[in-house]
Amino acid sequence: MTQRKTTLERLAREADMSWSQFSTVVNEGISEGTRFGTIKKLAKVLGKSPSELIRLISEE
Repeated sequence: MTQRKTTLERLAREADMSWSQFSTVVNEGISEGTRFGTIKKLAKVLGKSPSELIRLISEE
């Protein structure tokens, strides 16, 4: 979990968002009921495609 949080914190910095803002986006995606919904939201915020974001997270 520590590694995953580190990756998410790095993504938040890349998006120039505070951790609070970033976690709000994540929670909104989760509340929609799908992990892919969360990935799509994050990808949009980061200006990446969902597949790019998945690859980036998987590399960590």
